[in-house]
Amino acid sequence: MPDIDKYSKSDFERAKQHTKEGVEFWYARDLKDILEYEQWRNFLKVVEKAKESCRNSKNDVGEHFADVSKMVEIGSEAKREIDDIMLSRYACYLIVQNGDPRKQIIAFGQTYFAVKTRERENIQGKENTNKTHHDVGKKVRQTIEELGGTMPEELEVPEKSTKEIEKKQGEKLLQGESQ
Repeated sequence: MPDIDKYSKSDFERAKQHTKEGVEFWYARDLKDILEYEQWRNFLKVVEKAKESCRNSKNDVGEHFADVSKMVEIGSEAKREIDDIMLSRYACYLIVQNGDPRKQIIAFGQTYFAVKTRERENIQGKENTNKTHHDVGKKVRQTIEELGGTMPEELEVPEKSTKEIEKKQGEKLLQGESQ
């Protein structure tokens, strides 16, 4: 069995493609080779299990597994059309989850897609948080304006900060108690 050290996340990164709109995807035939499946028909069995998992989790299979065809060279500058599947990151994750557990590359792929999916979720979470913060701030400013209030940047700046005033009051209280 091959040594796990020979595998790298760059194997999966190199196979990653992008649509004209910038959406990332992998071709199933490329993933088949990375995951060391000899025959397309055997790999399709794994893809079908992954599609079933996708359906069972109430996700749209067509959104994650898009049947396509592409031209490949077959020698002497001749080309032939073959079937392939454009896979989302989630589809790839489901494929490695349903792959042959005896293969070390499957274990590596499971880790790679789980970690990358989590990273993507974290990025999207931060973007959503920033958008929410912006939207709330915008609404607060709109409300201040509608009520004829003063915008925060137009308020007078006090000579002392709230912390300084509270500290001074605390010191006075302590002095009063100690006398």
